[in-house]
Amino acid sequence: MKVIFGAGGTGGHLYPAIAVADKLKASNIEVLFLISNNGMDRAILESAGYTNYIEQKVSGFMGKSIGNKVSSLLSLIVSVRDIFKYVSKGDKVIVMGGFVSAPVAVVAKLKGIDLYLHEQNKVMGLVNSIFARISKKVFLSFLLFNRDIKRSVLTGNPVRDIFYTIPKKSKYSSTILVFGGSQGSRIINKTVVASIDDLIKTDRKVIHITGRKLYDECIGLYGDKLDMYKNKLSVLPYADNISDYISDADIIISRAGSGSIFEIVSSRRIGLFIPFKMSAKNHQYHNAKDVVDKGLGVMLEEDQLDCESLNMAVIKIEENYQSYMDKIDNEQVIHSADIIVSEVLN
Repeated sequence: MKVIFGAGGTGGHLYPAIAVADKLKASNIEVLFLISNNGMDRAILESAGYTNYIEQKVSGFMGKSIGNKVSSLLSLIVSVRDIFKYVSKGDKVIVMGGFVSAPVAVVAKLKGIDLYLHEQNKVMGLVNSIFARISKKVFLSFLLFNRDIKRSVLTGNPVRDIFYTIPKKSKYSSTILVFGGSQGSRIINKTVVASIDDLIKTDRKVIHITGRKLYDECIGLYGDKLDMYKNKLSVLPYADNISDYISDADIIISRAGSGSIFEIVSSRRIGLFIPFKMSAKNHQYHNAKDVVDKGLGVMLEEDQLDCESLNMAVIKIEENYQSYMDKIDNEQVIHSADIIVSEVLN
């Protein structure tokens, strides 16, 4: 038996799969990843020590022109044909959502093998909505917004074990980490750059992870501020070891993808969440609201985002730091990957 993951297209779909795969690998169970051919998936997997993967030439469907939708469906058919031979009776398939996971879900149905599904977000995506009906179990990061799913298990979103081992902050150290997910965020980058004088004028330090594609642009925007604040400001394109930077941080300015949220919460840190307003079905807003309603962080919507609102949100967290930390300490830690592996293997 092997466990096959349909995951990729974004780090938000792939990192949870890796967290589950790590548990399976520790039990000597073979895993295979079916990923996109965008290059980023391959880089993420190989940096995590996985070389057993197949790249698929597949593309998204929603929001595309008629011609591109036809092309997407044709690529789905080709991918189903190509991966059919890699799936055997007795295997188990876990799909993580997104267009990359659709072909192997189809193959699982055609071959009559167990199909499991994980939904990262508060609002279920299109591909997961289609295959949830035929899945043996549906694993949820959050209780879904305005929807009930049969055979569902609330597991949380799997993160790698290292996030659970990050030491708790003994006191506030005035360190802010900024990152906009695997792709980076131009609006967050620009607002942080424009706000840097206010963010650093106290004793604060800022670690700014820009995203690889936006790094040169961001460096140009900072200009001579990089030298001016060289002892208080670090700017990086990407970090494979994001847990190290989370460990240093008190406040984390982030998008509200499920992966980022669960990494922050599992690390016992305070998030200042800025949801991507164009996310499908506004799911990042609902993700962030779920966490903020528990008192575990602050949400600042894109339409409200400017230098003043960003600085005031940081000040709000600082002034109520211990209150946030008390609520975070009282939040139950869920080891999501362990729950999923137990459900799949038993």
